[in-house]
Formats: sequence, structure tokens, C-alpha cells
Amino acid sequence: MTSRPFRPSDGCRQVSPSPSASGAGLTAGSAALACFRTLLAVLPARTPSDRTCFQRLAFWLADEVEAGRFTSAIFARVLSLAEESREGQARNPHAVFMARVRKDLGYLATRAARPGGRAGKDAGCTPGEKGGRV
Repeated sequence: MTSRPFRPSDGCRQVSPSPSASGAGLTAGSAALACFRTLLAVLPARTPSDRTCFQRLAFWLADEVEAGRFTSAIFARVLSLAEESREGQARNPHAVFMARVRKDLGYLATRAARPGGRAGKDAGCTPGEKGGRV
């Protein structure tokens, strides 16, 4: 697979909005999917875990946009972080990328770890309760 240089205009910005049933245009979920696909092109997944990690990140971004904590410009910012991580001299650009996302955006890897997450039955537990972290 040959790769071409990444441009910030790639991915979610090139997706043409298709009107939904409500006429609202491009949704956060479809922008997240476009960004996920572009992210895989920029930093190809080497394992199924990499792919799952990127997918969860994309859905987290969509949740954050829908909640109003980020604007849709966050997708382009994340893709820029991926490009910067790929171009460095790191042995593991995936780890560099995820560390930057955690630091810069406050991303938490598990949905149970953040308020309002959609995880299993014990997701809302406080430390010390059944299933909660201590």
C-alpha cells in the first residue's frame, strides 16, 4: 500500500454533507466515521487492538461534539496530531499519537472512566463500590 502525504483537508472536511431526514446535514457520527477511515490511512492499524482504539476515539470525539465540548474542527485537529506522530522518529507512532490525544484533549480510554459513559452495568460506580476503581 502506497501512502500519500496527508493534508489537513483530507478526511472529514472532504465529506460532502448529505441532508439527513431532519435536513441537518453532516452529523457528528458520520464525521467521526470519515475521520476514523482517514486515521487508518494516516496510521495504518497493525493489530485489531489498534483499529478498536481508533474506532473508540472516533466515537468519543462524536460524543464530545454532540455534547458541545468540542466543535467539528476537532476531527481535523486529531488528524493533524496523527500526521505529526507519523512523521516523527518514534518507534511506535500509534503510542505517540494516543499519548498526545490523551494529553491535549483529555481523552480517557474507557467509557466507564468518564461521566455519562456508555459502559457495562457497573459503569456509574464510585470508587469502592462493586466494580468501581479504588
